Amino acid sequence: FFSMNERLACYCGFPRCRGVVNDVEPT
Repeated sequence: FFSMNERLACYCGFPRCRGVVNDVEPT
């Protein structure tokens, strides 16, 4: 599941998943 890996990357602090993180959980 690439989705799981992508989520992990977001937590890691990936600039690519930065937008996704904002969309997933708007802080």
